[in-house]
Amino acid sequence: MYVDNCVASVDSSEELESFQRDSTELLALGKFDLRGWRHSDIESNFDFQNNQQKYDPQEILVLGLMWNVKEDTFSISYRETESKEEVTKRRILSLAHRIFDPIGFTCPITLIPKLLIQEWIQDLKVPRRLSNLDLKDTNLSLKVFCDASKLSYATCVFLRAEREGEVTCQLIQARSKVAPLKGTSIPRLELLACTIGARIADSVKKDLHMENVDVTYWSDSMDALHWIKRDGPWATFVANRVEEIRRLSSKENWRYVPGMQNPADLPSRGCSVKTLKKVFWWEGPSWLKNSTEDRPKSEFFPDMEVINSEKKKTIITVAATQREEKYYLRFSSYDKRENNNLDKKVFNKHEKDKRPKNNRVFTV
Repeated sequence: MYVDNCVASVDSSEELESFQRDSTELLALGKFDLRGWRHSDIESNFDFQNNQQKYDPQEILVLGLMWNVKEDTFSISYRETESKEEVTKRRILSLAHRIFDPIGFTCPITLIPKLLIQEWIQDLKVPRRLSNLDLKDTNLSLKVFCDASKLSYATCVFLRAEREGEVTCQLIQARSKVAPLKGTSIPRLELLACTIGARIADSVKKDLHMENVDVTYWSDSMDALHWIKRDGPWATFVANRVEEIRRLSSKENWRYVPGMQNPADLPSRGCSVKTLKKVFWWEGPSWLKNSTEDRPKSEFFPDMEVINSEKKKTIITVAATQREEKYYLRFSSYDKRENNNLDKKVFNKHEKDKRPKNNRVFTV
């Protein structure tokens, strides 16, 4: 039987020692030898079994990502290779998918594979911990940003932690998707971005066991926010997305953010590695760490022409029907009806007799 790595995260040295001891004893009951321990807690004095090193500075492959034990960071690397193959769509896509990044830290770069191949110089190192604060007795909340362009639509999720006046904010997941080839309007793409934002936020809450955490959603599309917040007879495309968004989130939690302050703008348009390294992408806008008064106002004014174009069309069909008159109902008795028929016959015969006769003679 083959057993893969056991990966876990704890908040203290005491929990580390307890987890190592309990998991080893539990698996030993099934004759499984749990060994090869590695951890990033330098201060831990726990004596690991079999004379194993309690601290290993080397990088370790954990679920496809390189984990630097010393720095406690994940590394996402890309090795550029020389190739004389013809550049095709298949080739570019193959190069882009060499980067294994299930969390989506590098999605603004992978959106533009050519730029990625040209500019990728060194590894990107991402902090493994969601926050430097102890998450116990900490006020946690999720901040979700959504944006779209004519090329793609994207979302990113930040975890905000506040404890005793200290606030941290960390990117925990992002996702971008290429826009459909058929002509889809920007407001519709913005609504699609809000849809995947609601989906990913719901997934993050379940994965991190934060079902009751407060979630705030941000978009720079006034039209998409109007559809989400207002009830209306929307057309099928808008109605289906709005229904899903409202099922996964509360419409009162959606806010407006200016485009220049929206970090989801990066994965929706693509960027260089130099731009990606800025704090704006990893920690979100600076006002996320401040009080609510410093955050963008939620007033917005949508384009009513766009809004009305997505309303359900009402079609009224008018059919002209010919009333069938029941002739016999006009007479109170059968005799009167027959007398009327006789009068019609006499009148028609009289009119026929009045017509001039053709007395012309034909000869052969």
